[in-house]
Amino acid sequence: MIYQFVVKADDFTLSSVRTPTAPKDSLSEEDDPESTFLEKLFLIENCADFLDTIYTVFIKLRLSREWEQEVAEIRKWMTESV
Repeated sequence: MIYQFVVKADDFTLSSVRTPTAPKDSLSEEDDPESTFLEKLFLIENCADFLDTIYTVFIKLRLSREWEQEVAEIRKWMTESV
C-alpha cells in the first residue's frame, strides 16, 4: 500500500492525500454505491492514525532522556551526508 500526502508543519494538517486504490474486482456492481466512498474514508482514516502514531513516538522520544543522544546522532548523520 502506498500513500502520498503533504503535511503542513505549522499545524500538522494533511493535504493532497492519495490513498491506495481498491482492486476493481473487490467491488462488484451489486455492492452498495456508498462502499467506494466508505473504503476511501477508511483509507484516509488509516493514514491519519498512522501519523498520530508516529507523532506520539516522536513526542515520547523528545521528552525522554534519550533525546540528547538522538540529536547527536542526527547531527552526525547530517555532517556525514554533506
